[in-house]
Amino acid sequence: MSNKESTPLLSKTEGSVGSAICSEDSSSNYNGSSMSDSLRRFVRSLSSAERQHALEVLGVGPAASMIKDAVLGYQDAPYEGFYDPYANTADANVTRDMISVVCGRCIAYTWVKRLLLAANWTLFVLSFLEPPQWCRDSSLELAQGNLNDSLSEYGDCKIILEARGTTADGEENQEYYPNSDAMWLSISQSKHVELSCIFIIFFYMILKMGDDGFNPRLFFYPGYKRWVHSSQCILLVCLLSGILVENTVLNPLFRMMILGTFLRNFQKEFWTMMKMVSFDRR
Repeated sequence: MSNKESTPLLSKTEGSVGSAICSEDSSSNYNGSSMSDSLRRFVRSLSSAERQHALEVLGVGPAASMIKDAVLGYQDAPYEGFYDPYANTADANVTRDMISVVCGRCIAYTWVKRLLLAANWTLFVLSFLEPPQWCRDSSLELAQGNLNDSLSEYGDCKIILEARGTTADGEENQEYYPNSDAMWLSISQSKHVELSCIFIIFFYMILKMGDDGFNPRLFFYPGYKRWVHSSQCILLVCLLSGILVENTVLNPLFRMMILGTFLRNFQKEFWTMMKMVSFDRR
């Protein structure tokens, strides 16, 4: 979450941006100061003069952040825990300000949030559509000696889950391992789907870091913000490492956990349940 508004605000369109950039003398040598001035004007052109004045002088930015937290019912961090590209301090990094504004507006779009949730839910559902981990390389006798290369893309799962025989109570033609035939993807296909979803989540995390000015102190600000961002980074590393070393036994668990880090209502219910359990023990 950012301390800026949840929806992009463009009081001036591309015309204002173009006028700000084109106002530079075309005959200039584009030295360091002229480039800095151009970037600063570009950042300022993203908001109206009234909005700039309110953010810089009247303290609307901190007030808007407090109202947002009150309405939504949570607080990632205090106002000081976010990068403010409109602070315009003496040592301000104009390039960083521009990146923060662009990244902040990208993550504010509704379609970006929906794409992020779609990637997380796809990872979660993937555990029910891919070949199960326990049967991919099985030592069961019925999976040994089978030379059918057409089934190799499923490991031993296709052989094991389709095996039929007589049960211990005498019923014939019964599945040894009853299943719902929900194995729709091969091992290779499930790997590609998982990598695609991981890339989408990773790219979103890059945008979040850019919104905080790529400042680790702000991105991992103490409190909820540090907890959730740390958990998401660690889980992404675990998911990717499992794919690289071809040992994805724990990946279904990691997928479920990383989905929970993006579902705030789930987190509220989970912590409420944990408080109730700890209270009962007392």
